[in-house]
Amino acid sequence: MLAASLVLAVALGAIGLGVSHSLSPSIVVVPGTESARAQSLANAQFGPTQLVPILLQGPAAQLDRQGPKLVRALLKRPHTRALSAWDAGAASEGLRPSATGGMIVVSVDRPEKDVVNTEEPQIEALVAREIRAPVRASVTGQPSIDRALKNEALSTTRRSELIALGILFLLLLVGLRAPLAAVTVTAIGAGVVLSAFGLMALLGRAIETDPIAVALASMTGLALSVGYSLLILDRFHQERWDRYSDGNGDGDGAPPQRGSAG
Repeated sequence: MLAASLVLAVALGAIGLGVSHSLSPSIVVVPGTESARAQSLANAQFGPTQLVPILLQGPAAQLDRQGPKLVRALLKRPHTRALSAWDAGAASEGLRPSATGGMIVVSVDRPEKDVVNTEEPQIEALVAREIRAPVRASVTGQPSIDRALKNEALSTTRRSELIALGILFLLLLVGLRAPLAAVTVTAIGAGVVLSAFGLMALLGRAIETDPIAVALASMTGLALSVGYSLLILDRFHQERWDRYSDGNGDGDGAPPQRGSAG
């Protein structure tokens, strides 16, 4: 049973390394804000879509040279449309607030999860290839924010669990006064935390799963695993006490002598 549990924990831990690719985006648009109005305008113009705004800043001559080139490269991508400061029309005029700044609004007709995990990183790589100094490019938008929040949430969860395991070991070492028992309980807790990441990665492939769920699952798993481990440890101590008692309940802790009634 211990060997099977160890193999299962290692397998789930390996699966948990890719948990970020299985999670669903948690994009929140607050009603009444500029983001909400921009989303409504995009839906009216393009239909249900994800926006990836790109701000270009630099000398006017370089901006007018590199900006249209980037727009053409973006339009070659599938499921992608773009509205830029170099297009004709009244809508484009508002995307060029100054001679040294221009905006490109990219519309990607893909689900939120695909944009966060695949499309938005590809757009960032394309911008990095096409834009050169002295022009600076900034890729923003809800998919970019959501990807950053998801990565930060997972990174914070892993860091917090490592700190919690270290504190747990010190507390168990002081409370139990048995290094082997403290190591065992801490190791069980660490295995359950790794397993929780793997289980949430598998769950995220079947249903929509928020990054917050990973933190809740790992924290709950750590608390329950340590609690049950301490119960098993207490039961082991009780059985050992009963085995070495003399049957009179005095609990002197002395092992029975060979041939005695105990």
